[in-house]
Amino acid sequence: SRRLTTTKGDRRGAQQTGVVRHQHEGHHAERRVHLRFIPGGDGEDNAGSGGRVGVDRGGELGTDLRGFNARLAKIEDYCEAVRNRVKEMNGRSDAVADLKQAFNLTSQFLAKMANTSEELRYHTIVELDNLEKLLNTTQDWLKSTNEAQSKLAHSVDPVLTLATLKTKKVALERELYYLVRKPIPQWYKDKLAEMMKAFKEADKKEADKKEEKLTDDDLSDSAERRRMFLRRTRRRKKLRRKRRRRRRRVKIKK
Repeated sequence: SRRLTTTKGDRRGAQQTGVVRHQHEGHHAERRVHLRFIPGGDGEDNAGSGGRVGVDRGGELGTDLRGFNARLAKIEDYCEAVRNRVKEMNGRSDAVADLKQAFNLTSQFLAKMANTSEELRYHTIVELDNLEKLLNTTQDWLKSTNEAQSKLAHSVDPVLTLATLKTKKVALERELYYLVRKPIPQWYKDKLAEMMKAFKEADKKEADKKEEKLTDDDLSDSAERRRMFLRRTRRRKKLRRKRRRRRRRVKIKK
């Protein structure tokens, strides 16, 4: 077997290389951050033993994970309130517009019912009064609450919320659509049938009167035409007679 021999220069180079490598690894080892489990009082290495996960920087214990989560939860609570206020502010204009649209529909329905006679209306006065009262109270609430909301700062929780606006809109539309879609009672249908029958009879009588008047006018026109015709024929006969007499006189003279 051949023996490997090293010179003194090779040994010194190897020693220097090892020292540099050791210094380099030690420098990076100081910068590393290790997470390790710190057991609780019972000494068992599990999550249910009351231990905690800590940050070990070269053996020094940092803040525990539970304290970090507690602080994070507080920050999220503060951010959640801000998010809710931003959401309310962005959606308030559309919600108010939808509620005002319900106001317009209700007002149009009430105006139509007011212009309709009681004979052609099967909604009771109590139902219409209740709808009108609900409309007035909701309009007053929106006006007062909107004024109070305009005086608040953006950092304060709103008093005019989206949930309340939606609730008011649904309540008003429920009462309105109940009256609009109310089933027609049988007595109202019978009443409408009688009224339509009376209208048809009146129209028929009026048409008969117009027809009789037209026939009378036609007869009077025909009688007048006949008179004119007789007058013309009489005149023509007179003219013929005069011509005949003249011819006879001329013959006698000759």
